[in-house]
Amino acid sequence: LKGVVVMTKYSKKQNLINKVYNALGGRPEQMLYIFNNGGTNHYKIGITKDLNARYSDGKTFASGGLNIIKVVALDTREEARFCEKTLHKYYKQFRTRPEEPRHEWFALCKAEVTKLCELETKKDLLEFCKKVIDSQNK
Repeated sequence: LKGVVVMTKYSKKQNLINKVYNALGGRPEQMLYIFNNGGTNHYKIGITKDLNARYSDGKTFASGGLNIIKVVALDTREEARFCEKTLHKYYKQFRTRPEEPRHEWFALCKAEVTKLCELETKKDLLEFCKKVIDSQNK
């Protein structure tokens, strides 16, 4: 299954979610997602089994409207947690609330978002995360 980048804001949530699932080739077991609080540089990096529910939850915290920037299908919860934890650690200095270690919103520049969006497949994402871990262990 391939990742998908969706940069357009849709008026109907279900149309957006269906478009994402269609691009992924179905409803995957696990997904890593990147949401954007519209009109800001705040991005939420997280994992879910149910993109519809997570999107609805996320809209509660997104004052500028919620955009889906990236969704990558993953096979297992372990893969998803590995990627999520790695990205959270990699971007920890950009947390919008540094005092809350479990906070999943990050203030990212365009270059960082572009870097994440260029990870087109599960393999690309996993390789990126492994390189991050390797560089942190040096």
